[in-house]
Amino acid sequence: MDYIEQILSDKNKNKSEKWISENFSTFHSFINSLFSLDISWKEKLYLHINSLDTPPNCYCGKNVHFINITKGYRKYCSTYCLSNDSLIKQKKKETCVVKYGVD
Repeated sequence: MDYIEQILSDKNKNKSEKWISENFSTFHSFINSLFSLDISWKEKLYLHINSLDTPPNCYCGKNVHFINITKGYRKYCSTYCLSNDSLIKQKKKETCVVKYGVD
């Protein structure tokens, strides 16, 4: 893990895949060999750091969008799924009760 922290330290934080492949070729090839999925190198790196085997899916089963290496993946695939989640619906009801006193 120290090796990964060295590679992803603040001074190397926003380096491109090309730069990492030139300076840390072993690490670059290791990450590429872990996942045979057709995803970007940064997604592969995120999956490895967070010990995930596959990219997460929305509760409806569709793939979710990758944001970036620090934020990861979105929770929902669309605003439709977001608005139909039971937790979100419950929060909306609670907010209406607190703000307006009605359900």
